[in-house]
Amino acid sequence: MSSPKPIFKVTAMLGATFLVGMLMGALVLGAVLRGKLEVLKDMRTADGFVSHVSRLIGPVEPEQATEVNAILEATGLEVESLVQYQQQEFMILLDGMEGELETRLTPEQMQRWHEARDRIRRRLAKVRN
Repeated sequence: MSSPKPIFKVTAMLGATFLVGMLMGALVLGAVLRGKLEVLKDMRTADGFVSHVSRLIGPVEPEQATEVNAILEATGLEVESLVQYQQQEFMILLDGMEGELETRLTPEQMQRWHEARDRIRRRLAKVRN
């Protein structure tokens, strides 16, 4: 039996290297995105917003601290309120869509929709708590 041709070995080695590189890139990207999503999730609450923006600003002088903290806390409360309002409006929109779909979808399709809707509601409830 003859040994594999050199071009096959080179191609196989390049292909394996390419696949390993893709896998490593995907793992790194996943870790980076998870970190970014956690920051966004934290910023939905007043405390999370204040904490994140405080870290971005860095140390403040003692004479700045009172006013800066008051601004951050007031804005954080507004951000939290806005996020809650948007979640409520989102659910109202989904409920309206569901009403229109009920007469047009099969029972199986409606069941799949209800399962998805319930997952969305659980996620939103978890974010609020």
